[in-house]
Amino acid sequence: MGNTKKMFAQSYLDTCATESTESSDASGAFSYSTAPLDPSTDDPIVLNVFFWQVQKPDGSYGWGEFSEDKVLECIAKLNIFFNQYNIFFKYRGYDSFTTPANLPLVKYELVDTNGDGIPDTYQCVNYPGQYDPDGYGNVGRCQIGQFFNYAANIHKTPNAINIYVPYGSEFGGAARGVGSDMIILKADKLNSVTTTHEMGHALGLYHTRSKTNGCSNKEHTTRIATPPPCNQNDDYNAPCADDNVVDTAANTCYYHFDNGVGFCPYVNENCEYFGTEKDEDEVQYQIFPEDVKNAMSDAYCFDCIEDYLTPGQVRRMREKIGAYQPLINATTTVASLYEPYKGEYYVVGPLPPHYIPPHFQPGFEYRFVECRCECPEPADYNDISFYSNNNTILLQIDKNEQDYSTIVHPNHSAILIKHEIGSVFYPQARRCYDNYNRKPTDGRITRFNDNVFNTNITVTPKDSLGINNPTLINTLDPGLYKIEENYQDGSTQQTVIFKEAN
Repeated sequence: MGNTKKMFAQSYLDTCATESTESSDASGAFSYSTAPLDPSTDDPIVLNVFFWQVQKPDGSYGWGEFSEDKVLECIAKLNIFFNQYNIFFKYRGYDSFTTPANLPLVKYELVDTNGDGIPDTYQCVNYPGQYDPDGYGNVGRCQIGQFFNYAANIHKTPNAINIYVPYGSEFGGAARGVGSDMIILKADKLNSVTTTHEMGHALGLYHTRSKTNGCSNKEHTTRIATPPPCNQNDDYNAPCADDNVVDTAANTCYYHFDNGVGFCPYVNENCEYFGTEKDEDEVQYQIFPEDVKNAMSDAYCFDCIEDYLTPGQVRRMREKIGAYQPLINATTTVASLYEPYKGEYYVVGPLPPHYIPPHFQPGFEYRFVECRCECPEPADYNDISFYSNNNTILLQIDKNEQDYSTIVHPNHSAILIKHEIGSVFYPQARRCYDNYNRKPTDGRITRFNDNVFNTNITVTPKDSLGINNPTLINTLDPGLYKIEENYQDGSTQQTVIFKEAN
């Protein structure tokens, strides 16, 4: 077993530190359903998210450059995973703060608890009279509750899920509780399964193994359902034991500690469970690879945890959002996803100095499609009276796009978010922006004759009348084009479109 432990050893620095207490679900709060998502009744849920950079007391940040692109990576990660469950996240910006210089020094250290001279258990050790030089810039496990209390009183955006980003921490991530609007994610975990795991906690999911951050054998193996109410002493107790979800497998825990060393004794490199552990009724567990890989498991070895949830977890998560007041407060409208997170729309007159066009958050498949209307400013989300053509795409953005500077709303286009669960997003384009107040002096159209980007092209110059023709795109044959517009101030604008058959 000694060699096995070394093979499987993992650092506690990458494990989850979310704590919760044993408690029963309120009567009627959850359905315990395992029904798949139903687009006809399970409407989209949109949640605001705000980020905080957590600095050391001297204002420094020990990880590297903290930028908006880093937090946008996190937003993209969250949306790519949770959108399949009709849950969306709206980026509301970020800020930073320095932390106090007078935090008492407390370290999470291995101590000898049985008197044999060998450190065997991690505990919080106080250093009286000393202060933590990192403040909360590197959050210790012994500081988590203290930090959340501090941030809640001083640095917390109302009506949003607040994600705090220190440069380091003695854990992978932590939500303030199971059901919360506060999460700690150190900088190098912003685009990882830790992000989706901790958001799962914030949205109401326990670890699959236990309600606390330890191990438990209280959930029984059997999935032969009996009528409610559920009692933990029943043979079938999945709705009220450990994670309170009936389609996740009962397990005690995959990740174990021995003398401060973490390891997975019964999980192999293929994320297969090969143990013979039993529940408290002495019934052997029935655990499959998808149970080990579940986003809320503790299989920290071999990178087994993946972005996967069961239908029962999805159902519980959506029901928690609708019942827990801080999450209710954090919800916003679908229309907000069609609003830029920075920049502004040109309306009339010369461009302002250092003009920034409207930018949209990553993580969605966007199609900015041809539209026409009297819309020098974008049409209201609820106004769909304008003409649009989904077959003529002025700009297409993949959900995995990493150059966020390209996700802008081109003139003469409407926004199509290609999310095909239900009919809220697709195929209806929204917010047509069709502004002719800033007109190019001339330009040209390049057709890529093979419908791919190569040198087999046809270039057609356009004078002022031609390049400003409101029906210019409509006159083009199906194919791949680049439209270049030249302006009197010397600036240029390029738009690539792919026009399908009308």
